[in-house]
Amino acid sequence: MDLFFNELSLRVASDRFVANQWFEALGNLYKVAAGLGIGEIKVPAAFFEHSFTDECSFFQWVDDKRFDPDFRLLLKSKITTTPVIEVMLEEKETGIGRVFDCLYCGKNALGLGAASQHMFNAISISMAPDSIWDEAYIGVSISIFDGDDLNEEACEIRHVYQNAHLSIHAAWLKSQKRPNIPNGNVLWLKRNTLFPNLIFCDHVRGQIAGFSGNQPEFIQMQKRLYELEEYASKRSAGTFRSDDLPSKVTPESDTRGNDFASKLIRVCPDGETRFFDWHSRYTPGAGRIHFFPLENSNKIIVGNIANQNEIK
Repeated sequence: MDLFFNELSLRVASDRFVANQWFEALGNLYKVAAGLGIGEIKVPAAFFEHSFTDECSFFQWVDDKRFDPDFRLLLKSKITTTPVIEVMLEEKETGIGRVFDCLYCGKNALGLGAASQHMFNAISISMAPDSIWDEAYIGVSISIFDGDDLNEEACEIRHVYQNAHLSIHAAWLKSQKRPNIPNGNVLWLKRNTLFPNLIFCDHVRGQIAGFSGNQPEFIQMQKRLYELEEYASKRSAGTFRSDDLPSKVTPESDTRGNDFASKLIRVCPDGETRFFDWHSRYTPGAGRIHFFPLENSNKIIVGNIANQNEIK
């Protein structure tokens, strides 16, 4: 996983020595992040074009022998010139067939958007001493254009500006060290190993068969399944507390329960027929994972993984 640089945090320092303090702080933060599994710092083109003082670009700082050679070498090796964030976003959008936009206080935010769960599901990083960036989460507005549809939502971006923020994200970073699942067929074949506390109805196999690893829906679906798995691993038999799950889960409304009754009733692997009204949502789109918490064990049965309006 990489860090995505927040270009909105770029500032102009009073001189090279102040700019050097900013770079050293960035280098120290990266050192801690690297210990948690972070790879590189991805930056937009604006980073290399920016003048950190009236006469100092990033490359000029890297070549300035007055400053610590270890920090200069570290950031030169970890802030790569290619691909810049703009290219990464363009390639990602082309792969998923969507147009993506991210705004922070009305300004385009490439680095924050790239770190969002809709794109690379990573962490953003800022560097200049500005109190507005001294937050572990940054609120943005996300827009996704999919064909003729426009989906807009508020989104919290994981963000670091100091070591304390990395501590807040440490558990999440640890959870990301999971095996890569290339497609829905592999998920099905390895379901018992990946999700030992979840039981999948046979119907789910066909619902997930068409997913590929680079689809945002598939990435978010996995995230929700892992959340259910972690919750089930700690759950006591006979109890289900929806508030203990990190993402919102709710039962279907009476209207939807009636409209989709035939689709929410599934024959389970134990031969019992159950009504799956509890669900967790995943995006982009209107994906839902319908599940049933067993009463006599900690396990949870997954009955549907499908678009909320196209349960098949």
